[in-house]
Amino acid sequence: MTPTPHPRPAPPAPRRPLVGAVPGRLPYGTVPFGSAPFSDAPTAAGRAPLTPPGGSPTHGEKVQVTEVIPPPRRPAHARPPAHDRPPGHHGAPTTAAQTPKLGRRALRREQQATLDAPRRRYSPVARLLFLTMDVLYGRRRTLAKFQVLEIVARIPYQIWENAAYRLLTRRHRDAGLAHRVHARLVENREQQDNEQWHLLITAELVAASGRRHSWLRFRALPTLLAVTYYHLAWLLFVLNPRWSYRLNADFEDHAEHEYAQFVAEHPEFETLPHRSAYARTYGAYDTVADLLRQIGHDERMHKQESEHYLREGRLR
Repeated sequence: MTPTPHPRPAPPAPRRPLVGAVPGRLPYGTVPFGSAPFSDAPTAAGRAPLTPPGGSPTHGEKVQVTEVIPPPRRPAHARPPAHDRPPGHHGAPTTAAQTPKLGRRALRREQQATLDAPRRRYSPVARLLFLTMDVLYGRRRTLAKFQVLEIVARIPYQIWENAAYRLLTRRHRDAGLAHRVHARLVENREQQDNEQWHLLITAELVAASGRRHSWLRFRALPTLLAVTYYHLAWLLFVLNPRWSYRLNADFEDHAEHEYAQFVAEHPEFETLPHRSAYARTYGAYDTVADLLRQIGHDERMHKQESEHYLREGRLR
């Protein structure tokens, strides 16, 4: 008697890719089944082990493991306290570097809040820095002067990030400290990225103005300023991190007020459309006035983060 052949099961339907999955990224390579028993019983961790679609695997079959990468989240401590956040910004979209992206009405409101708020009591080092900028580039606020400021603005975050990496190398066995250092690293990278976008955007605005600027004053001198500021900020951080945090809080407070006053001095920006090659990444704004208000608000966020570091002190 001829045995009746059993029909082969139909191959499983292709699954839709998961949102956030990275196809082809194999954290453990391809996994040969049969080397260890598989079942649908929960494991000690409370999750069912891997079983391929269509039933139990046979020896020699392979499955491609797809790692699901969650979207990056900013550490909770990186956000300013609730009473310091702008009204209605909870859950709002963010810019390329995770700073709150505000709408037109909110931007106008926050600009006015900046204009009404007193400035910080600047340290002698900060006052010397601002005086140097005024001597070299004049007291008048211009886009070219903001471009120079943004060249310098990234430097403290680079120093803090490098110092955090060195600390992580020495103290990586301390899990609690390692988590805190990693959170600070993520935050410092976001801050650097945000200041980098400010530099690119101000450079774009300067180029669009069509004005030619001196190579010595706007290329050579900014490089010299950046090198000098790097060594100053590094020395302050080595001597006492709080001194470096205070200097940066002063710098960001100064930038926040300067941007707010610059927009107030130029009402023509309210009707000047903004078209940027960086709009898809940093954010799109209808007018140059709203763009500069957003940059000023970013500076406030950085100031509050530096004030948080100032209160927290050295990572331990």
